[in-house]
Amino acid sequence: MSDLTSPQAALEALREMRDEIAEEADDLAGRWRSQIKRRSFCLSSHNLAAYLALRRRDVRSLQEALTRFGLSSLGRSEGRVLAN
Repeated sequence: MSDLTSPQAALEALREMRDEIAEEADDLAGRWRSQIKRRSFCLSSHNLAAYLALRRRDVRSLQEALTRFGLSSLGRSEGRVLAN
């Protein structure tokens, strides 16, 4: 992860991580899609895929930067990693 001493650097790191997570989640959810019998579960399965993609990353330095800037940590994002 890059130098996160400025809010702009932290924002760029968040955007980059979000793009990576979205791509990984799309891939993972796509592999599950044929196994999902209820269409209503598709959004939940995609959020699970995004959550797993997030948890595969070491986000400690980014969390520390967010705390320094008075922002909430990423620890509260489990319910909605990516917006539906």
